[in-house]
Amino acid sequence: MPARPYEAVVVSHTHWDREWYRTFEVFRHRLVALLDALLDLFDHDPRYGPFYLDGQMRPVEDYLEIRPDQRARLEAAFESGSLYAGPWYVQPDEFLVSGEAIIRNLLMGRDACRHWKTGAPIGYAPDAFGHIAQMPQILRGFGIDNAVLFRGITADQVAAEFAWRSPDGSEVLCAKMPDDNAYSNWFYRLRETLADTDRGVPMDRDRVVQEVLGLLNDSLRERPTTDALLWMDGVDHIFPQPRTPDIIEIVNEALADRVTAKSGTLVDYLEAVQRQSPELDVVTGELRVSNRAWKLQALLTHVASSRINLKQRNHACETLLERWAEPWTAFAWAWTGDEGATTSLDPDPQPFIRHAWKTLLLNHPHDSICGCSIDQVHRDMLPRFEQVEQIGEMVTRTTLDRLAGLVDTSFTREDRHDPDVIGALVVFNPLGWSRQCDRVTADLFVPTTVACDTIGIVRNGAEIEAEVEPLPSCHTLTQAPHDIPVGHAWRRFRVAFRADAPGFGVSVYHIIAKTSAIRARPSDTVLTGEDWIENRWIRLAVHDNGALSLEDRRTGQRYEGLMAFEDGGDVGDGYNYIAPKTDTVLRSDALPPTGSDATARVERRGEDAAIIVTHTWYLPQGREGDARDGATQAPVRIVCEAVVSPSSPRVDLTIQVDNTARDHRLRVLFPSGASDAQSYTVEQAFGCVERPIRLPDCTGWKEPQPGTGPQKTWVDVSDGSRALAVI
Repeated sequence: MPARPYEAVVVSHTHWDREWYRTFEVFRHRLVALLDALLDLFDHDPRYGPFYLDGQMRPVEDYLEIRPDQRARLEAAFESGSLYAGPWYVQPDEFLVSGEAIIRNLLMGRDACRHWKTGAPIGYAPDAFGHIAQMPQILRGFGIDNAVLFRGITADQVAAEFAWRSPDGSEVLCAKMPDDNAYSNWFYRLRETLADTDRGVPMDRDRVVQEVLGLLNDSLRERPTTDALLWMDGVDHIFPQPRTPDIIEIVNEALADRVTAKSGTLVDYLEAVQRQSPELDVVTGELRVSNRAWKLQALLTHVASSRINLKQRNHACETLLERWAEPWTAFAWAWTGDEGATTSLDPDPQPFIRHAWKTLLLNHPHDSICGCSIDQVHRDMLPRFEQVEQIGEMVTRTTLDRLAGLVDTSFTREDRHDPDVIGALVVFNPLGWSRQCDRVTADLFVPTTVACDTIGIVRNGAEIEAEVEPLPSCHTLTQAPHDIPVGHAWRRFRVAFRADAPGFGVSVYHIIAKTSAIRARPSDTVLTGEDWIENRWIRLAVHDNGALSLEDRRTGQRYEGLMAFEDGGDVGDGYNYIAPKTDTVLRSDALPPTGSDATARVERRGEDAAIIVTHTWYLPQGREGDARDGATQAPVRIVCEAVVSPSSPRVDLTIQVDNTARDHRLRVLFPSGASDAQSYTVEQAFGCVERPIRLPDCTGWKEPQPGTGPQKTWVDVSDGSRALAVI
């Protein structure tokens, strides 16, 4: 026992999953009732509070959309400190969203906190499925010197408080909430007493004392580094508990020689720890340890591949905003200044971009983006992605149209190719360095009033090689400010050619009407055979089973069995991959073949060449209980394209799967041959992380450490003499 009693800070809160096992609108009904009750409780019992709104500001907006009449009461609660929230806009998953999305989340959370005169400088991530390595650095960038979390590290590894360090050296004080009751240790120990509130049963003082003694013992097993204890009075979607002040009074009367308790904030607890300057263990990097001790803190790493369509749509939306809409609107402002950046017919794009980000962030809570909620929740996510796409494409298109209108696309007599010039094509380079001979593809619209069989592309007075593909004709509408929509009829052509452009700049090409185009000739630097392609750097070949071999012509290294497929059963759920008790694991490259019929061909595509592999794989239709049912077969078609260009030492892959089977896990394999490698490296937000290949002994673990894990855009493995990256 310490020289003085332990000091417990009781943090009243609710953990608010915006959507999960119920939809957002159903949960919002409960949120409105909860905040109504909270505001009433503040009025009726001045002892109650403060109350923490789960570290996120979006629930405030969700509430006010239904209860706009309660704005004044809500403002008063925030200003008095009875209610506090932030720093997040929503509680995100950290691995499945981009680093920029994490920053925008905190920025919008900070803006909302400032508006409401609140804001807790707390790195609160109570239920995220692990934590990225750069989070301490990100938090420090927002002036936050702490983190409070649950998953990703276990109590047998660290004490109740430790120092968490990013690879750059940024460090925060980290409070580790208990493995077995997370952000709810007060709630679970006092659950019966708290539940008596709903039953109208008077409080049993003796039982309260025993429950709190149990809580104290639980806390000491977590190895606190000071005499400050954190007692979390809340759980998922829980209402404020009016008995909390009475329970605290009982604790201070009956157990004053052992522990004192007070209602407070997470900041109160963290400052109490910091005042005592404890010696802390240091943990560096990502926190991704799975559940060892059969408690609540499962890592649930397999959510990284649940409902993969959500991850694809999210990545596309993030790319649209981060790589297109925002850079080009910034470019337009820098190039033209405030006056030229917008027009009366083209409003300021920044509010639209902000709205797009806010909409996208609503899909980033872990129960949403992880794909582990009920079906309707994930159906509700799709319109949000669509809205972001509509806004991002509209902003990008209008910005580029405006910029193109400022580019000099006129012809001089010297460089005019012939009288049939029908327009100009402006090529934009969004990167900070020049691009030479990069392949550009564009769909061009030619008025049906223009007589032409095809089109050609001219640069500096000379026609250049291009691939031109006619597309179906179409009609579009335009509308002037003071007129009704007017229709236009177009011929369409898809054109591909090699273009140059300066860094963060533009180049101009001209379009001419033609009876026949100069086709792009096969490049003499990309050679092909019946089953192979090569350029100056690499040679790619396909085998009868559809797998690829790759030779690095510079080093002589060969990589065999690339782009083979493995398929096994999966009887798990949105959270976990679980192999059937009786499983049949199939390989597309097995000899003899296991139900896979592969065909391959080599195809010239102008200067490029491609190997196209088509698998028709007969897989078990689904599961039968805990076993994979092999009696009924389903044809699964997989089309793979491997493209080699004359200007790159890489292979560009596209894989399309027409999935007609159920309850299975399909994986694509890229053996590196780096047999002496001890680790592999993946990209995540603002950094890369090295992970060991050899797994720990997981005997007896509730959740064995998986051999799979999340990555953003690339993974590579090397043993010093061989390396392979998939980007």
